[in-house]
This record gives sequence, C-alpha cells and structure tokens, in this order.
Amino acid sequence: MVKILIENELLFFKSIPRKAIWGKRVVKEYFGYEDYPDGIGQTWAFADQPGDLSNECINGTFKGKKLHDLWQNHPELFRSRFQGFPFIISLVGPSGDLSIQVHPDKRLAAEQGFEIGKNEAWYFLKTDNSSIVYGHNAADREELCKKIEKKQWEGLFRTVPVHDGDFVYIPAGVVHAIGKNNVVYEIQQATDLTYRIYDYDRIDTAGNPRELHTEKALRSIREIKEAEEPLPKERERKLGEVQITEYISNESFTVVSIESFGKGVIPNNGYKVCTVVRGEGEVNHQKVSLGDNFLISDLCKEIHVEGMFWLLITCEESVIDHL
Repeated sequence: MVKILIENELLFFKSIPRKAIWGKRVVKEYFGYEDYPDGIGQTWAFADQPGDLSNECINGTFKGKKLHDLWQNHPELFRSRFQGFPFIISLVGPSGDLSIQVHPDKRLAAEQGFEIGKNEAWYFLKTDNSSIVYGHNAADREELCKKIEKKQWEGLFRTVPVHDGDFVYIPAGVVHAIGKNNVVYEIQQATDLTYRIYDYDRIDTAGNPRELHTEKALRSIREIKEAEEPLPKERERKLGEVQITEYISNESFTVVSIESFGKGVIPNNGYKVCTVVRGEGEVNHQKVSLGDNFLISDLCKEIHVEGMFWLLITCEESVIDHL
C-alpha cells in the first residue's frame, strides 16, 4: 500500500519569485500568488540552479526537501538521461518589454563552464494580440554586427504576431524577446545564460544602464538562413474527455498540454513537471488548481484526471508516442 501511495503521489513545489525591472503585478494577479510582493516579473515553477535556487517540496513524503535533493538522492522518481535537472520552467508576466537577447548553443555554453546550451520555448497563455521579436532583418552577419555596434536598432529585429494559445520555439542562437502584458509559460534548458543585445536604454534601481553582452551575443547569433520558423506543428490525441496536445518533442524537452473536460486516464511514461494554467480539478485523486506546480514521478503508471482544468507539462519523452 505504501509503495502504491508513493507511486501515485503528486509532489507539489513552492515556486521561486524573481524580481525584474520589467515586473509589476502580472504574475501575482494572473496565478493568484497573493503573497508575492510587487515587482515580480517571473517565477520559477521548477528549477535547480546555483545559489540555492532549487524549489522546495511542500507536501507528502518528501515535504521540506529541495528539488536538488530529490534529483540527487531519489533518481527512481525521474529515470532521467541527464546528469542534472534539465529545465528551468518559468511563469512570466512582463509589464514592460523584455530585453532583446540571445542564448548560446552547446559549444559556446561549454566555454562558460556549462554542459548544455539553451534552447527555449514559450506558450502564450494571454496576449494582447501583440508581437514578439524573433530573428533579425540584417542581410548578412557583417551588416548585423555593424548595426548592433552602431546601435542602429530601427528595423533591425524581425517581429512575429502572437495570439492566445500560440507555442513558439526559440533554438539557441535566435534573437528573441517577449513583449509587455503577455502571460507566458516558458521552458528553457537549465543553462542560465542570457546575452542582452538591446534593453531600450533602461536603467536599474541604482540609476545605471543594465549590462549588455554585445561581444558574446554576436558570437551566439545564428545566420538568418539557419533560424527555424517559430511555430512548430502540433500533434493531438483525445482520450475520452481529455485533449492531449504535444507542441514539441526533441532532445532538449517535450512540451505537452492536457485539457480535461471531465474524466480520463492517461498512460504515464517518465516523470513530468506540471503547472495548472486554468481551472481546477483532480489529478490522481488529489486536488489541483490554477498556479499549482507539481511533479508526477516516473513511478506513476497512469495519470487519472477529473474536472475542468488545463495542465502544461514539460518532460523528457514524447507523450503522444506512448499513448
């Protein structure tokens, strides 16, 4: 009986609020995190980064344990191919435009002491039918370098419209930025390296311009012809009263949504980190609601859902392929 309880137990984690120059109250109000102060631009739903930036389990068998502890000491919960926890899952709600930036690939990240590069993806929960920065309009690398070095920003960056429900994939090396007043579920490889290219000449609380990383950014930016299109093709399956949508599945991460309209049972293969982004209900007979972040371990054989709610899930293996 104890083994069965552990297999089906959801492990809920406390998110880690992150202040930002572009943060105000969007994250706090959208997800109902009433204990957050103003100025939180994003919160880490799941992360294990240096400086004790590891989420704490807040229930059940492992209450009080950090994600780092579970990853190191209870590998049976994950059965992962990665040495360290491979994701940073953020809930992002900017009240101002984010800086225009780029992330390094595996080769360049290794120069900074990281084992992996940083591919990224966004699911847009709420937009004002705005646009994002995705890529650039320079004719070649020489023109790109010249315009960035001379700070000739007008018309340099490619913009793409986004709407509620859009999923955008940003491979390492693609210039990108989220606009203000969007609410985004963000998935990143767990290499916390960001190179700012342009920050709208903003100043920090000390009155200083925020640091730019022009040289490293220029080394990281891909050629135009190598940049993938931002919206991958989705795959869908329906199991009873449950809609499963897989947005992407590659060597970096798999991102899936589960939308429950009643009851359903889903075979489970591998661990899954989950965030409730709409509604409320039950998963494995445990109550879940908007803003909850929980782990379904690899020990779990089936996922039982009931209610009217929507989960966004990041994991290592395709879900659709195992249905």
